[in-house]
Amino acid sequence: MQRVATFATRGKYSRRQFRRAPLGSKQGNKNFLKGTGGRRIGHHTTKGRYVVLPHRTLEISAPSLEGFTVRAPQQGPACSHMAQPMRPLPSAQLTPYVPYSA
Repeated sequence: MQRVATFATRGKYSRRQFRRAPLGSKQGNKNFLKGTGGRRIGHHTTKGRYVVLPHRTLEISAPSLEGFTVRAPQQGPACSHMAQPMRPLPSAQLTPYVPYSA
């Protein structure tokens, strides 16, 4: 008879070490915000304000678009070409809306 492990594998952590693993972004309670490694572009003052330092802000440089032509997007139908036209309902099946009154 061959012995088979009955516990699930937990990757690189053993059973005891799994509790001590670093928390991920989906773990923790509703107040746990892991973040994504964003940069601090300023600092908080003693009066509760935030001062943004211009030399720390992200500066994006885009190439010049002179001579670049933009094509209009292709306007296609909003539904399939194979869709069948809708048939109107008979007026006997339509009922007027009557709001609840106390």
